[in-house]
Amino acid sequence: MGTMDALFELFSKTFEYYTSEQAVLVYQILYITSPVWLPMALALVFWRVWVNYIRSNYIATQEYVLLEMKLPPEVYKSPLAMEVVLSGLNAIGGEGEWHKRYIIGRVRHYFTFEVASFEGNLHFYVWTRKTVLKDVVESNFYGQYPNIELTEVPDYTDMLAHYDPKKYNLFGVYYRLNLPDPYPIKTYLDYSLDKDPKEEFKVDPFTSILELMSNIKKGEYFWYQIGFRAHREKSRGGSWFHKTTWADETRDIISKIYDGMKEVSESDQGGKFEFKRRPTKGEEMTIERLERSITKPAFDVGVRAIYFANHENYIMRGPALNNLMRVYGGVDFIETDKRMAYSYNNFSPFKSTDFDYPWQDITHTRETYRRYRIVDGYRRRQFFHAPHQKQNFVLSSEELATIFHPVGTVLQTPTVERVTSRKAEPPRNLPR
Repeated sequence: MGTMDALFELFSKTFEYYTSEQAVLVYQILYITSPVWLPMALALVFWRVWVNYIRSNYIATQEYVLLEMKLPPEVYKSPLAMEVVLSGLNAIGGEGEWHKRYIIGRVRHYFTFEVASFEGNLHFYVWTRKTVLKDVVESNFYGQYPNIELTEVPDYTDMLAHYDPKKYNLFGVYYRLNLPDPYPIKTYLDYSLDKDPKEEFKVDPFTSILELMSNIKKGEYFWYQIGFRAHREKSRGGSWFHKTTWADETRDIISKIYDGMKEVSESDQGGKFEFKRRPTKGEEMTIERLERSITKPAFDVGVRAIYFANHENYIMRGPALNNLMRVYGGVDFIETDKRMAYSYNNFSPFKSTDFDYPWQDITHTRETYRRYRIVDGYRRRQFFHAPHQKQNFVLSSEELATIFHPVGTVLQTPTVERVTSRKAEPPRNLPR
């Protein structure tokens, strides 16, 4: 106890010294220089509030549509067809010049893919802006999947328009990438779905999520949402004088892998080097995936899922939701003896509605607030703007097509509503 008392006394004296001497000096300097920094700080705050206001107002004045996607019994195309669909959506802008962004409040067009399980019955949706974009979405999907049906339907989230914690128990979670964005997840190419195998031979990780959602019981609901928009190269970090982008990060990772294999000759002043070892198989695969990823369209992406049920039907499915996206990943980054061992990126949960320890929220007030927030964010389909701007990440079209695409009879659950007849145009030579 003597040692602890001595440390406490030393800390008290140190704290007293700083508050009585240096703190007063700091306050004086801030007060004297306030005519310089205070207007600048207030201008920055006003600018942030103004941008959020005009963008929120612009978003609220637009008309949106929810399209239900009815799948055909069999999907003969690989997720490569979904990549083509996404490439068409990536080309859409929407922001315009600076005055349209910062005076009118226009934002980049964004979309959501959604899967909703109502007591085990699966429904697939695409949400988008109604004017112009509805036709763009339909033309891109029908161009690659002519046998699907897209039908405008009422918003199913209206059943949670006034979330009542006395009626429903709810768990929700967001997802993020464990490693830096450029590291790719396991894609359909890794599962050989690009070979267009027969339905019975397909190994599709997306069906694992769908099977889990279809196995819930009466009185349970499970909603899964992917928000995305075209990625535009912008500053993502660095210093004031040197900004990095997603493409820069990808190139830096590739360079870092090569740097671990080469050795600069000390006698050579020209900066030449020689490789001191060959790349490992894992490094070769990582370089190949990174180089392939950077050549494809990129998207800003956010993912969330919520599960809710009546109190008498509620089952603790938190662990299942936390591990929902694990099927797309592998082991994490490892570094040993200055040699890098790389694998796939991985999804992990964050910002769930629960708390780790009971004393973090004894009255359950914060938990209830988090539930309201994630439900409101889901209903607004918002990831990229206030009031629900969340940490999003960058995925290539290959990766995004892997985590959502039309599936055929590889998904055996009978609770998926499918198109029962094939669409076809009438013969052109019919008599008039």
